[in-house]
Amino acid sequence: MNKLEIPNAGIIEYGLMENFGENTPTISELLQTIIKGIAEKSVLYYKKTKGRDQLFIDSEGELHVGVTQSIAKLTPVFKTEYPVWREYSTTKSGNLDYWIFYNNIAFALELKLAHKGSFKGDCCVKRSIYNHFNRALKQLENVENNDILHIMEKTKGLAKIVLEEIIFYSKTNNADMELFEEYQQKIQNSFDTLFDTSKLNPKGLSFRKEPNMKALWYLDKNIALLEKGRFQENRLYPVIGFIGHVDYIKS
Repeated sequence: MNKLEIPNAGIIEYGLMENFGENTPTISELLQTIIKGIAEKSVLYYKKTKGRDQLFIDSEGELHVGVTQSIAKLTPVFKTEYPVWREYSTTKSGNLDYWIFYNNIAFALELKLAHKGSFKGDCCVKRSIYNHFNRALKQLENVENNDILHIMEKTKGLAKIVLEEIIFYSKTNNADMELFEEYQQKIQNSFDTLFDTSKLNPKGLSFRKEPNMKALWYLDKNIALLEKGRFQENRLYPVIGFIGHVDYIKS
């Protein structure tokens, strides 16, 4: 796992668990840049709103603020809601969240967000984590090179990426801050069950394809507390998780 320290935001541990040959550095750079960008944008937003709101708490739509700015740092050649042919759809069409061209690789990216909820009691993973991830995999399943590469003269291949952010949070009080590191460790253990088949969850949930990328953003204490006002109670966000799956199709 690579460790990225983000000023005022905390630490991100990131790992791509599959080798894509000479394309691995480019694929990994894009993913790390996106995840890092979400963290950087979140801390700026949190400070400007004086701790009353955050970018990652409601829906995947909020994440696009950080994602688009991150992609723009790497390449000007990208679009959101890019139209493609989807075989499973009754309308035979659909839109990618992102189409990106970087270092002679085309990327088809679907972004999802799931809420884990309270980490104080049973920290078992939720069905929504699997459902959102599997839905994104299905959306990308029949996307091929010819669907999105025709506007570029030359590409090395197509990387199809599902990236899901997982929000761990709980109602909180001042005493919880003394257990902050303990909560972070508990969340890490829960997150790891997504990748350990020996710890199958009691709900019998499974992925259509196993994640081959994971990351954990350990938030700095100074940005982990969302005070009452945005919600009816104080909320604590010790860790944000990311899981992903990358498929690469050579041109």
